[in-house]
Amino acid sequence: MERLGIPIYSYHTNFDAGCPGMNDALAEELGLWDIRPLVEAPMARGGNLPAPMEVRKFADYAKRKLGVSYGLLVPAGKEMVSSVATVGGGGWSFNQVAQKEGYDIFVSGDIPHHGRREIILRHYDYLELSHEIERIFIKQMTKILLNIDLSLTIISIDHEKKPELI
Repeated sequence: MERLGIPIYSYHTNFDAGCPGMNDALAEELGLWDIRPLVEAPMARGGNLPAPMEVRKFADYAKRKLGVSYGLLVPAGKEMVSSVATVGGGGWSFNQVAQKEGYDIFVSGDIPHHGRREIILRHYDYLELSHEIERIFIKQMTKILLNIDLSLTIISIDHEKKPELI
């Protein structure tokens, strides 16, 4: 293997847990205010929508704001949502904490079948918006790195490929 002397850093999980990090960026992109870590799951973030929304309208809004074309909504809780908790990637299990802490809906990037069944039985609203919502990492990390050093040249590669819905 040829050595080119190019430093490569991978911040994935550290950035998820960091403050400001991935989950702060997701909450900000959703337009939430009063963003804060969940007390019992500090990696996740919660906040309030500018105005209450019907749960299906929120799902469309979140899909658009986070730049994905599909998602899975489990509308098993409230008809109207005004508070949202979110975590990128596979942090679906934090939904129990979000419900306990009073958030109306939980948004994450991955959930297994049994997780959806559990949420339905607890009468909670959940929105899975594909793991690709984490492409916001590129924008957020670029902003953070340039804040540290404006002379950096940052090259980012979005390797995600949108699956085909069949």
